[in-house]
Amino acid sequence: MKLISVARKSLIELLREPMLLGMVLITPLAFLLLDGFAYQTPHLRTLSVLAAVNTPAGNGAVGYLRRLTYPDGRPIFKLETATNLDTAEAALRERTAAALLILDPGAAGAPLAYTIRGDPLFLDYLDAASILDSRLTEYQNDQNGIHPPVRVVEHPIAAATFRTRTDFIVYAPGLLVFAILLLVPQTALLLGREIRTRTIRRLRLSGVSSVEFLGGIGVSQVVMAAVQIVLISAGLIAFGLDPSRALLPVLLASFLVAVSAIGAGLIVGCFIQNDSQAVNLGSTVTMLQVFASGSFFPVPAPALFRLFGHEIGWNDILPATHAMTALQQSILYGANLGQIGFRLGAAAALSLIFFLIGAFLFQWKVMRYSAAA
Repeated sequence: MKLISVARKSLIELLREPMLLGMVLITPLAFLLLDGFAYQTPHLRTLSVLAAVNTPAGNGAVGYLRRLTYPDGRPIFKLETATNLDTAEAALRERTAAALLILDPGAAGAPLAYTIRGDPLFLDYLDAASILDSRLTEYQNDQNGIHPPVRVVEHPIAAATFRTRTDFIVYAPGLLVFAILLLVPQTALLLGREIRTRTIRRLRLSGVSSVEFLGGIGVSQVVMAAVQIVLISAGLIAFGLDPSRALLPVLLASFLVAVSAIGAGLIVGCFIQNDSQAVNLGSTVTMLQVFASGSFFPVPAPALFRLFGHEIGWNDILPATHAMTALQQSILYGANLGQIGFRLGAAAALSLIFFLIGAFLFQWKVMRYSAAA
């Protein structure tokens, strides 16, 4: 079958390009391993805080903070006394301490006044400052005999699909989307090479139809996507993912991203003349989708309307956005297929649209021209 022949030809060409294979397969795996080993600390971690106590009432507050623990028994703070403010400031700049807590005599009946210092660009400081402020407010209310009508009790969500909830879990869905979207420049590269070498014309003269050619390219890229997904999924399992709870949603969402990436690669192939342009433009399209989908960091996207009870923003036109949301809900919170069904359905519909648009444009702009040339 000619479609299989085109797919086989494309895969052989990829195997002869170790640099390209490294970019598509090894680079995402390297990111996974790097983040996996670097962010294995518990998500709820013990925060190092320096305390400068300038009032006897502050000793009680320090003792109270030292007794605070997470649900698993680990202390929330590691408090050390700061005897020299200059040394404490140096520790804040070097980020060996998350925050500096200064406890002074209070006024107007308050047992004490407190100041929290630190680097607002340091995530540990933001966590420490938020917890210190809320807990010290509770402590002062208790000391003054004030009992608010409502007291907030926090119960953090457990690691639904991982052995331990770590910072790595937060980055895992984005790594998956980023890895699979690397198929965009690779698909465009295969097309750009055919355009540059005029192979498309020879294929058309041999009787290969547009459907067979584009289908063969698509099949070869699906094979590459399958290898990517297996490698990344194996990495996630190695770092603690429970395959019995999250593997199926991960595989489905990843496959849908792959289909949309192949479609985007076909679209890119309509606006290039050679494989060099394919890599440059394809990489740009990849990174734009990675950032717009929120794979690297959350993107503000005000709701434009609601569809089946779900808010739809400007970036929901991308299949990767829905796939990213589905991956986050399944990996972080253990959502099942029914709970992420809307996101998977939206990703499937948009991926199909991307692929059909790419196939139509490539047939109209490239294949028709090559047949007439």
